[in-house]
This record gives sequence, structure tokens and C-alpha cells, in this order.
Amino acid sequence: MRLYHSKKSSENWPMDTMPFWILFAIMIGFSAVIMLWIIIPFIAKTAEIPEGVEAYILMQRFTNSPNCFAYVEENTGKVYQKLIDWERFNDGSMNKCYQTDDKEVIAFKLTLTMPETYTTRSIKTPNWREGYIVKERQFKDIFLKYNNEVYKTRMTIDIQNA
Repeated sequence: MRLYHSKKSSENWPMDTMPFWILFAIMIGFSAVIMLWIIIPFIAKTAEIPEGVEAYILMQRFTNSPNCFAYVEENTGKVYQKLIDWERFNDGSMNKCYQTDDKEVIAFKLTLTMPETYTTRSIKTPNWREGYIVKERQFKDIFLKYNNEVYKTRMTIDIQNA
């Protein structure tokens, strides 16, 4: 087979189409690189966990878990979410609820104010470090059970990063 000498269309690859195929291969290569350049960061972002999700999930434990501060009805054992029992809102319950002494884990400080008497009670997780920077402060509207009465109040949640 001779590529450089044509005899009345007897070759398999006409030489005048060679520049087209070279440009076509270059364009396909550039297109593939551009597509990867666009798609890879998009895929990487979909796999990332948004900031604050871990703290949010841990905070849900404080108001929704019967092992923490959520009010549990004695007769039925029913757990009332976002209804905190003032009697259980203490350091002993916090230590049972959030068991960690690891300083590399998120630390919390919860503060509640009793609406009737304006008494403030603050409790901290065992790994809370006094004097360190509070990364975030959140407020959560909750209900508080005190002396068989239910009050609406706001809980302040301070978060220290690991």
C-alpha cells in the first residue's frame, strides 16, 4: 500500500483528508479535558458534607433523646421532643448523654433560662475548655417542663470546634 502516490482512488486513506482527522483528534482531546475540568469539581462537591451538619446532628440528641434532657412521661414512657425536663437538665444527665473526654471532638455548652423565675442554668460537655474560642453560637426555641407547667423558652448552644 502506497500512501503518497495516488492512482485513481486506489488507496485506503486519501491524503487530502489527513489534516481533517488531525484537527478532529485535537478537538476531541480538548473537549475531553474541558469536560473533565468542569465535571470533576462538581462531583467532588456533591460528596462533601456541608459544614455544621455534624454539630446539628449532635445537638438534636440534647432535645430529642430520652437519654438526654427530653421529657419522658412516667406512665407511658413516651418521649416528648423539644420539651426539656428542667430536673434532668444537669451535668449528670449531660455526662450520660454525651460521653466524651476527647478534646478533638465537638464540645457544647447549653444555657437555659427559666421564664418564670429568670433562673439561668448552664451545663457543659466534659470536653468543654474554658477560655477557648466559641466557634458558633446558636439559639433554639424549645419548651421547658418545670413543676408540671410548660413554658416556651430559648436555649443557647455554644459550640467549640475540635
